[in-house]
Amino acid sequence: METTVNTLLDHHHKLEKYYRFHSRIYDLTRWSFLFGRKKIMRLLPELPTDSSILEVGCGTGQNLGRLLDHYPNSEITGLDVSESMLNVARQKWQKDPNIQLQKLPYGRSKNSTSKYDLIFFAYSLTMMGDDMATAIQQAYHELKPGGYIAVVDFNQAGTNWFQRWMQMNHVQMDGSVLKNLENTFTTEKLDVRNVYLNLWNYFMFIGKKG
Repeated sequence: METTVNTLLDHHHKLEKYYRFHSRIYDLTRWSFLFGRKKIMRLLPELPTDSSILEVGCGTGQNLGRLLDHYPNSEITGLDVSESMLNVARQKWQKDPNIQLQKLPYGRSKNSTSKYDLIFFAYSLTMMGDDMATAIQQAYHELKPGGYIAVVDFNQAGTNWFQRWMQMNHVQMDGSVLKNLENTFTTEKLDVRNVYLNLWNYFMFIGKKG
């Protein structure tokens, strides 16, 4: 158990070190390879007017605004492990009463309760390392019955060298995230797309808790 905790803390430390610089340029540069973040908004399901939404790995908070536009009367919580990324998000949303931000890892809670209508992940599950599967399980337990999970993320690399390069940048690109989602939730919508002459593909997934 202690080894697992130390491994996770080391992973979070590496991510914070990585994002300490990248948080400054994230919104300006990620459009060129984090595809589907706008497209998945068109796939999102209808929710109750006063819905409760969680984004895991909210980063600089760019998707929080899109979610609020889509669900204007919802309560939205954004979680991230990077203080540097959250500092950027706070500049955007600290005065909005509908959005709450928390610095918190996801996937190890022992007190998960069914409270969210939608849990959203955008390019975060592939960066969670060994916490990926437990994060998906926690999302399942935290969704209300009939609640939805929405995920846009990397799927598979087209070449071994590119997969190794992405691993150096803390990204898991072996198809395991999508497989885990399909095994956990009822698939409502799925779209897999190739980019840059099949250098990699990404997916947009909407799943429902049975």
